[in-house]
Parts: sequence; structure tokens; C-alpha cells
Amino acid sequence: MGIISLNEKRDSSNPKKTTGKEVSYFASDRFPENLVDPTITGHYHYYGNGTGGFGCFWEDTSGNVSDLTFSSTQTSIWSSNERNSSVQGSNSTAWYDFEVDLSNKPNGRPVFYVRRGSGTDNYKNDWALDDISILFSGDVTVSFDPTANSTRINGEWMKSDIQNSVTSYTGAKNSYSSATLATIPNSNGSTGFVWNYHYGGTGSGGTGPDNSADNNNSLYYLYWEATGSSNDVCSYLTLKDYRNIVTGVVM
Repeated sequence: MGIISLNEKRDSSNPKKTTGKEVSYFASDRFPENLVDPTITGHYHYYGNGTGGFGCFWEDTSGNVSDLTFSSTQTSIWSSNERNSSVQGSNSTAWYDFEVDLSNKPNGRPVFYVRRGSGTDNYKNDWALDDISILFSGDVTVSFDPTANSTRINGEWMKSDIQNSVTSYTGAKNSYSSATLATIPNSNGSTGFVWNYHYGGTGSGGTGPDNSADNNNSLYYLYWEATGSSNDVCSYLTLKDYRNIVTGVVM
């Protein structure tokens, strides 16, 4: 097996002698290399009433959280930690592209959240995500598309229970440590205030979307149903596993 040696003060007159520190590595060792900027991409749909909001942040393998910026990159162009006004004009408006820059983030996983505020017509606060994938910095892409049966069967996405009194991006990050996570059932769900796999239109009329990002009534997407009687509630969506930010492998 080949060995790579890094030696101090070795020269032509002393080709074998080492007068300083020698560090040796097996050639089979793999050294992580950042080849691309790590990025989350996908499609989103938010037909809200402006009194709630949605966003995302990063959780490292120790449970610490840090800010992320959600960027809408198609038709409605904007970037923010939290969006708290409607994007799509109706439930039948097409989905838009999004991306989230993961540069300089440690190993971990993304956490998406959506919260319902207080006020009239708060049921118009459904948020949906589809075709989600992560490009890791070693130029490796891993798909977490809810349309894929394997994504749902393997329980790749986790939902949280309902967190109360969440009224801001900072509040969503602070409340995350108190949340309990569970696997999203592989079914056509519509439970209020928690994340569901779903196909077709959402449960409450006049909210979005009317079907998946592919405009197909039989393909699954992820969504949060805002129908219910409680205000200032929040729920989280995250991956089952932490991931190596370079290779994408499960930590």
C-alpha cells in the first residue's frame, strides 16, 4: 500500500534522513475537498395571508442552530430569513424555484418551519415544498424528493409536534430545541399544523397549492396545513439524518 510522507528538512544530500517531524498518510485515505458551493434547491408554494411566515435554518450535529437565507429564484425574486407575506396569487398559481446557500456550514441538516400568526383568514397560510435536493460541496447531489416512493418509505423527512407562541424567525429558532420529531407517515395526509405528504389540492379551500410542482394530481409533495383554531403556532420539517457537508453521507 502506497504511503505519502511529508518531511521537514529532507534534501538531496540527505534523501532518506528526516531531521524534523514526519507525518505519513496511507494513499487510500480520502481528503475532503470543496468543489462547489453547497446548496439546497427545490420548488415552493405559499399562498398566505401575511400574518404568519416561513423560513429555514441549519442544525449542526451538536444541535446548535444558525441562520440560513431562503431565496426565491423564479418569477417572484426575493431573499430572506423569513417570508411573511403571500407569494403565489392563488392556489392554482405555478410553483416557484428556491435555493438555500449552505456555504461555510458544518455537518448537519436543514430545518424548515412555517408558523401561523393571528388574525382573520389564517387558514390561508399553507406552505408546500417539492423536488428538494442538496448539492454537497464535494459535488455530490442527494435527492429528498417527496415524489419518490423511496423517500417516503425510508422516512427521510421528519415533522415536529406543534410549538406555541412562535411569532418570529428568532422565536422559531429558539423553540426548535423543545420540539419532538417523528417520521411523516407515508400517506396522503392533511393534518393541521404539522407537515404532511400530500397529493392533489390542500384541505382548505382557496389556499395553495392545487397539486404538485409537476402539475400532477397523483404526485406527492410536502405541505403544512394551516387550518385550525390556534394562533401563533409553528411546526418544523427536517431530515431524518445529519449529513456530511462535503460528501452527503449520513453522519
